[in-house]
Formats: sequence, C-alpha cells, structure tokens
Amino acid sequence: MRVHLAAGAALLMAAGCSGPVSEGGVDEAAEAYLRALGGREALEAISTLHTIDSVHMAGLSGTSESWWVREPFAGRISMRVGPVSQDLLISGDSVWSVDRNGALTAGDEVSRSQAALARMTVFQDAFLDPGGSGLTAGPDTVIAGESATPLAFEAGGVPVTYYVSRASGLPLLMRTEAMGLAMFSMPVGFRESGGLLFPSSTRDSIPALGQVTGSTSVLVECDIPIPDSVFMVASRPGDAVLRQPGTPYGFELEGQHIFLRGSVCGRDVDILLDSGAGATVLDVRAAAGIGLSPTGEFSAVGVGGTETFGFAEVPEYTALGATVTGQTLPLMDLDEAFFPSTGRHIGMILGYDFLGRFVTCIDYGSGTVTLHERAGWSPPPGSSVLPAERVMNLLVIEAVLEDSVPVRLVLDTGAGGALHFSDAFMESHPSFLEGRETSEVAVEGVGGTRTSVLFRVEGITLGSFTVPAGQCGSLGDMPVVSSCDGVIGTGILARFVVSLDYGSPSVVIEPSSLFSAGLPDDRPR
Repeated sequence: MRVHLAAGAALLMAAGCSGPVSEGGVDEAAEAYLRALGGREALEAISTLHTIDSVHMAGLSGTSESWWVREPFAGRISMRVGPVSQDLLISGDSVWSVDRNGALTAGDEVSRSQAALARMTVFQDAFLDPGGSGLTAGPDTVIAGESATPLAFEAGGVPVTYYVSRASGLPLLMRTEAMGLAMFSMPVGFRESGGLLFPSSTRDSIPALGQVTGSTSVLVECDIPIPDSVFMVASRPGDAVLRQPGTPYGFELEGQHIFLRGSVCGRDVDILLDSGAGATVLDVRAAAGIGLSPTGEFSAVGVGGTETFGFAEVPEYTALGATVTGQTLPLMDLDEAFFPSTGRHIGMILGYDFLGRFVTCIDYGSGTVTLHERAGWSPPPGSSVLPAERVMNLLVIEAVLEDSVPVRLVLDTGAGGALHFSDAFMESHPSFLEGRETSEVAVEGVGGTRTSVLFRVEGITLGSFTVPAGQCGSLGDMPVVSSCDGVIGTGILARFVVSLDYGSPSVVIEPSSLFSAGLPDDRPR
C-alpha cells in the first residue's frame, strides 16, 4: 500500500491488534505479505518510486503525485483537489510543507507522523525488517469476508495496523487513528509495475467526519531517475499587503471574544479574531452577497460536533490594515454557530490563513491589535518568550498549573473562559477534581452545543509570569485538542499583551493593564 495524503483527510491512524502471537507467526505473516507483493528480493532492490493518482473527495476531483528515494530517504507529495492543495516534502528527518498561504514552513506534528509512516511503508521497511519495526501479529479476524492476519507497528508514535489476507497475502485494509479520529484505507484491486503489485485504487474514509476519498492509480514507475529539483520546494509569492506595519487598530472585547471591523470585496463585515481557527473562514451569506458559492463538501470538527463546508476563492478581504487577495477560504454558516451566543452576525473568522502571515500583537488592556512584518520584529524588553509547537496550524504552548502540573495548551483567542481541559488530560489526572466544587454549563460553537464541567484552578505559570486561573472547564474530545492537555482562553490571555509569531513559532507575552485585575466575567463562552 502507498501513502495517500489527502488535503482534507490527512490524518494518520492506528489501532493495535487484539494481542501478540509468537515471533514465528509474525515472520511468517510478514513473508507471506512480501511474497504477495512480488518478493523480498524485488522489494529490497527498489531505489525510487514515482506515482500519479486521480483523486475524488468531497465532490471534487484532482490529482496526487509522489516521488520517493530509498537512500537517503526523501519524498515529495503534491496534491491538487479542486481549490485545495497540499505539498509535503520529506528529506531525511526533516519535514516541510507549503501551507495555504504559499509559505514553506517546518512540518507540524501531523506532517512528522506522515513522514514517519512513509518511511516505514513506501518501501515496505516495516515488513522487510519485522524486528526493527516492532511488528506484531494479532489473532486472525475477518475483513470483507476474508480471513486476515492483523500486522501492527508504530510510526512516529502512531500505531498502524495492516490486515493481510490469509489466502492471498495481499493487504485488505489499513487502520490508523490520530487526534481522536479513526481512518481506514482499503485497496481495491492491484496492478503490476516492475514485477511488483500496487493498489489499482484505494478508498480512504474517516467515519467520524463522513469523509470518503477515492483514488485511482494512473501511473506507477519503479527505479526511474528522480532529479534533485523535485525536492527543491520554495515559498510562493505572497498575496497580502500590510499598509503601515505597527499601526494599532481598535477592537471590541465582548463576551470574551475579539471583534473587529473589516471588509470583503468592499463590503463591511463583523470579524472574529480567533487563533484557535486553523483556517480563516467566510460566512456563506457574506459570500453569497458578493456572488461566491461553496465548492465541495468537507467536514470540520468544533466544540459541539461536525460542520460541513466548501471552499471558494475570495478576490479580496481587508482587516487590521492588511489586504489579502486571491485566497481560497472555507465557507460556513457562521450565524448558526455563533449568533445564538454572541448576538452578532459574524461575516468572517480571522484564523491561521491571515494570522500566520504576520506577527500579531493583541493588547487586551488598550483594546488594540497591531500587525508587524516578521522581518525586523523582536520581542519587547521585559516580555517572556514562550516557544510554541504548530499543530494543525494552531499554536501550542507549555505552562504549569498550581506550581506542579505541566500542561500543553492550544492558544485560542476565540475561546472565552480561562482553561478548557481535554478528556485526555482529565483521564491522565484522575485526582485533579478531588476537593474541587463542580458544576455544568452548556457551551456553543462550531458543530453545536456541548456540556462542560466547571471547576476552579488556583494559578497558571506562563514563562516568567504566574496569574490566577479562576473558573475552568472540561472540553471533551476534539481533533488537535485531544493530542494536548487543553485550551487557554481569553480569561487568562487578557491579562497580557500577546504576540503571535507563527514563523518561529513562538508566543510572546508581557503584562497588560488587566494583568492584576483579570476579567470580571470568567464564564466559558
């Protein structure tokens, strides 16, 4: 099986087998699998691989092309499906991607997992060296009416299971799981190239999102020369213009959310600034007003469940003194998600596609947001620089609770309240609620409404600063957040001047005029 990295469904998945069997059983099943594909000797002899697939997902069509070199290991995957594109470059232990802004950035946690899976599977290394890959076999099961042996291993900390037919030795299914979502990949038929078998087509699905991707093999080439230029990926020219960098623009802090005024194609819109949004989103009604309609039916996961959306190329939008042109954005019904709780008709959510271009300085005390060009910007004296991870286009920082509990938190300016803890954190800290009074509240957001358990946390340390945390709550399972301990929201962020630098990546904080006072209303919103 080859690695298929769909832009809208690029989550690597996994599930362990029911239980290990004898070492001999593992070797026997792995050898049967290798023989079915064309034999160990032929597989070990492959030096390069080039593939082209036609791809169908979310009602859209496109192509996916990949190039691979065994030694030293390198790969590139370029996918174009409708208005959605993704480029991933792997060179040794380094992973790079060209993001939706056209910027070449170091790969995040998901990209690194994809690279680790590719290293184990493109040239079948997980099966050629069962001892080195930690391959295990589980009890036989039935897949699509066939008896199959589960063969499991880990790639970059992500467990992966191949279900291999007992009759033919060919793979019937791959199952993996990441960030709380399971994904299945099923080959349909096989074709021969260079004496080896490759899937003729593949059906990938993420059941929780109702997302299905079909790909059909167009070309498979083994041992052809691959020029070095294939692995030389550069940033594309920018499509954003920042007038007068360093100019502060006012905002309203209402319901612990940051609201701005901006425009889309010359039409004024109410904007929510949300660093917890992995993409800038345009409301479907605002889009219709300028003649845009969504293409494709993708799925997003919010605090209350899933929401479908499509994409459209937006000719121009302006916010905070910056104008962005020709950006492909998701279109969603933002009224349904936010009007009941905010009372505002939000026309746009400013997320990663916008914020990732600049250093964004949010001064909650003065009620201003200032954009800076990355070049030449440096943290102000007296500030604290928090190194960050970039996970699915969100910034994740480290902090310490009550002087003793280290946590990794998604920085979310769109989240009201102080701290919202993931199920993973609550399960790994079963005694955290002991002795704390609790209550419940309904929280609304993208996907619907959920119930949060509320409780108080005494304090949180961020870099060199410690502030009261106050009332916090549980968040439940969500992609991205499930891989962290939770979310840090406005109830704590408002005590600081917060500068977001996706390029480093880092978050720089210094006390705001609200540092000692905090917010009078710390309910999650």
